[in-house]
Formats: sequence, structure tokens, C-alpha cells
Amino acid sequence: MTYAGSVPSWATAANDAGAAPADETVEGEIYLPLRDQRGAEALAKAVSNPLDRGYRKALTPKQWINRFSPSQADSDAVVSFLKAAGLTISAVPDSRQYVVFRGTPDQLGSIFGTSLHSFSYAGRQLVAPASAPSLPTSIGAKVSGVSIEQSRTLTRPDSIKQGDLGPSGTPQLSRKAAAAPVIDTPCSHYVGEHTVTVPPAYNGNTQYSTYNCGYTPQQLRSAYGLTDLGKRGINGSGQTVAIIDAYASPTIVKDVNSYSQQNGEPGLTNSSYQQLVPSPSEFVDQALCQYPSGWQGEQTLDVESVHGIAPGARILYVGGFNCGGGLDVAMSKILDNKLANIVSNSYGNVGEAVPA
Repeated sequence: MTYAGSVPSWATAANDAGAAPADETVEGEIYLPLRDQRGAEALAKAVSNPLDRGYRKALTPKQWINRFSPSQADSDAVVSFLKAAGLTISAVPDSRQYVVFRGTPDQLGSIFGTSLHSFSYAGRQLVAPASAPSLPTSIGAKVSGVSIEQSRTLTRPDSIKQGDLGPSGTPQLSRKAAAAPVIDTPCSHYVGEHTVTVPPAYNGNTQYSTYNCGYTPQQLRSAYGLTDLGKRGINGSGQTVAIIDAYASPTIVKDVNSYSQQNGEPGLTNSSYQQLVPSPSEFVDQALCQYPSGWQGEQTLDVESVHGIAPGARILYVGGFNCGGGLDVAMSKILDNKLANIVSNSYGNVGEAVPA
């Protein structure tokens, strides 16, 4: 069976830089179909529609898995097939909806009946199949989709933009930090508090407000009308907010508590913050994902934001072992075990490079 939609739109002859390096390790995912796709979609609509009798009558994760997830036999067959080809299995979620694996370009090319090349895209050299991957019918009948290309590694925390790459796609974060520019104008607590003169811009304007000083947690709660609720004890207590990013900051609690102290906020405690994270030895694709240091700032921002808006909520940080399949695995841990009421993330991609 052939998976034509698994060739990304940027894997073109014009972008082709030749065979992928033999020593490259490429991550892939195989997706398995639900046992009752229409039934799952109908249930999702019912629990979300206030006019439906099934409104808010959600299944537990175990009930959902037992009713809709791919069978254990199908999942085991796919895993065995990949292992027999010499691939390393990174993860299979409890829901059995996908398998994350790793291998060399030659291994992946052989098992999927294609060849993997390097392609120039988004200022990087990314590996992708040069032709549509395929699988023998015995396995393909159990598979709904295949991904063996590296555009997932373009996923970035929103505090790091795609332009933060140097020549040849070298991450700026891997370089020695440049000296900070001297800024002798004060920040503005509100638009127009302080201004600077700039060359004529749109509409001929030459006066613009200086950069914003930032908002305190108290100001943000006030802006969203939460101050009075907080005084009545409605501050997130009893709720768990899960945050997903790649990797993990080793100083997250110290950093957030320092920020909280500076702003007169309660700090994190053992009961208000927990995390499920891989050990640093399990981190992979660090250079491709712009390094753990690039994600640590985002994790800190996310935790500070949630704690600032809802200081009574419990925060669960779940870190991925990379910025690709690792993020899927982190999400599955939360969903398959109902670890949180709310899930938040703060990362994005350059666009949908692979067709559905």
C-alpha cells in the first residue's frame, strides 16, 4: 500500500540536495486508524453540543481506548514489523494510535520502499522521502498514515521564531551570546508613556512608544476581570493545567518562584507543581529542535503565565523528548490518563508541509 500524502510539498526536485547522510538518524511515526472513526466523530460532536442528550457525557480514557483505539494485536504487529527491520521503537501510547520510531535513511528507505534525500527548506537541510512510502498489504491494512520526514523539527516555542537561525540554518542559541545593545530609553507602562523618534514610517509617523515594560500577574488578572473572583477564592483551585513543551528546564521552580516573589505572588510548592519529563540522557534531536535552552525560556514563560492567572491551580508540566514525536507522546500521556482538566502549549510550525 502506498502513502502518497506522506511526501511533503517541499520535497521537490528543485530543493533536492541528494541522498541523506548515511549517519543521520531520522524519526518517523506510523499512525493506526480508529476502530470506529464515524462513531468517534459522532461522540465528539454529541459531548460538545449543548442541544444533544450526550452533552458533557464524556467517556473515561479507558472507555474510549476500549471502544475506539486500534486493537492491541494490530499495534503489536506494526511494532514487530518495525523491530524486525532494525528500527528503534521510541514510544507507543496507551491509546495505541501511533508508533514513534527511529532509524537511518537506508533503514527507512528499505522498509518503506523509497529513498530518503536531503531537501533545502526553511533555511535548513531536512530529510524526506523522494517518493511515496509504501508498506506490504499485510501491514499497510493496519496503517492510516506514515511520516518519515523532518519538518516536525521546525516546531518552535513561540518565544523563538523561525528567523532565529544563522547561515546554513545554524541556531543562534548555539553561538556565544552577542553583547546586549545599550538602550537608554525607558520602557513604557502604557502606550505613549515614553516615545522615541524614528525615521518616517507608515503615514509619515516619526514618534512611537518605547517597548512595553510587561504586565504583572495582578494587572493581567485585572484585565481579564478575575480580581473580584480571586477575592472570593475562585483562583483555579481544584483544577489541573497541563503544559506541554519539549525538554525541561532544570531551574523551573527556582525561576518561577523568583519571579513570583518579585511580583508579590505565592510561589510554587510540591503540591502546586509537578512534572513528567524525560531525563537529559533521553533528549534527542537537540540541534534540530534548536536545543533545550531554546525551550527552557518558553517553559518558564508558560508556567509563570498559568500560575499568574490562576495561582490556586495545580500545574503539571509534561516534557517531550524532542520537538517532534516527543510532543505527541507528551500529549498522549495526559489524554490517555486524564492527568489534567486543561492542556496548554506554546509552540508552532512554519505551516502544514505534509498533506493530510
